[in-house]
Amino acid sequence: MVRLLMENGTDARCGIWPHRDATSALRFAIERGYDEIVAIIHQEELRRRGLDQAAPAYEINRELEDAMWSGNQERVIALLEADPTPVHRRHPDGWTVLHRAAGMLHEHVVAWLLEHGAEVNARAKVQWTPLDFAASGRLWDESDGPARFASLAKALLRGGAELSSISAVALGDVDWVQARHAEGALINATSFEVARSAVSFRSR
Repeated sequence: MVRLLMENGTDARCGIWPHRDATSALRFAIERGYDEIVAIIHQEELRRRGLDQAAPAYEINRELEDAMWSGNQERVIALLEADPTPVHRRHPDGWTVLHRAAGMLHEHVVAWLLEHGAEVNARAKVQWTPLDFAASGRLWDESDGPARFASLAKALLRGGAELSSISAVALGDVDWVQARHAEGALINATSFEVARSAVSFRSR
């Protein structure tokens, strides 16, 4: 049934507002250990993008996934030290462990990943960098997210992260935005959910 639905255009990443990522069909399949269903979704996503469906499906590290979602940063780091291969592994859409750690505002994990060669400007779905994903606020705990994001963003920027319209707005970097606008290089970032980032910044 999943294969049939995917072949007919279903978006397995579309969840229920306001927690779309956490309530998507793909997220449910990953968290509940339905590896065969996850593989079907990934293979169909590759087909839609014109990539090799025969390539091995993106390998899920269940233990690492559980540690990430539980917020146990020490456990995440211990797992990565024992097996660092996920540091450079990329999902078919381009997502990396650094994207996830940044999005969850796991500052200690982000620092470890940067020290071990994670690509700070890796792009997912063409445009999302780890800093952009963190700025989106999609995986924040709303109570202390803005303050934690500001601290994490500094670490990413020190590591060579590039600002974009979404991260500049989230950080309140008016000079950057005005400079890009004057250059005619300010990219419309509506697909990044800039509005939410702006709200998060103003609430600080």
